[in-house]
Amino acid sequence: MFLLFIALILFLFLYRFDKYKAILLSGRYSRHFYYSFVFISGFLCCLFSKGLSFFSVVPPFIGGVVLINLLFLSGLILNNLYDAKIDVTNKKPNPLTFKQNLKSTHIRFFVGLFIYSGVLAFSLSPRVFILTLCIHFIAYFYSCPPFRLKRVFILNTAVIAFATILAWLLGCACVPGADLSHLPLKFLAIIFTALTLAFNVKDVNDFKGDKQYGIATVMTVFGARLGKGISAALAFVGYILVALALGSRVFLFLSLLPATATFLAILLPKNKINEPLIFLIFFVSAATFIIFPHFIPTLFIYNIK
Repeated sequence: MFLLFIALILFLFLYRFDKYKAILLSGRYSRHFYYSFVFISGFLCCLFSKGLSFFSVVPPFIGGVVLINLLFLSGLILNNLYDAKIDVTNKKPNPLTFKQNLKSTHIRFFVGLFIYSGVLAFSLSPRVFILTLCIHFIAYFYSCPPFRLKRVFILNTAVIAFATILAWLLGCACVPGADLSHLPLKFLAIIFTALTLAFNVKDVNDFKGDKQYGIATVMTVFGARLGKGISAALAFVGYILVALALGSRVFLFLSLLPATATFLAILLPKNKINEPLIFLIFFVSAATFIIFPHFIPTLFIYNIK
């Protein structure tokens, strides 16, 4: 059922591509890749722990990858609606910064994505549907008034870290028969803490717009120069914190490389930092960790209490 639904979504996107082109082409593709990566890591960890063959779960895997991207795109649209003025200052890709008449199109597109993602999620399983609703609510509380948690210091990065954990859990939930009652809660809490620290990096390039419109971040609270140094240090600590939690000397040593590279990539540039480079360092580091066969089933699912 959901494969037919995916085909319908693709058909509608292509059929009305001229109308939604500005929205689709303004997507932040590194973020799509990030959330897809997180989803896939959760899916594979649960898949390997059950000893299933990947080829036996291809349909829910495809459905889940499509779902996580629909969820991020819907969250991005909400963010575009309320961040148009900030994005003008920060020079971020947002169609509403130069075409205000696209606002109604954004709203209709969001409603469509909300409905599509809900039906797709329910076709996968009830627990996937519940996690999908949770991710939608997180996006709403983060971007939309009166809550707009992105304005609140520390909470803004904590919400994104929590959304990452939910994306990982969504990957687990898409594995047929996966037992989510033995999840490594302690380890997930450490990952949440590390991501809350590290996600300050995303605000380095947004200093001017965030300061102008009252968004409280490390950069706006401590100032551009000190805030940049603190953001670099927090990203470094995030990498090391995960390695220490694993109790592996090998992984601690391996984590020093991306931690140092990220620290320098944030601290050294005089103007804007290279976000794609920082994401690339993260992806290589995370992929290196995930492909260690003895880490996947034992570490992620059962050994961490």
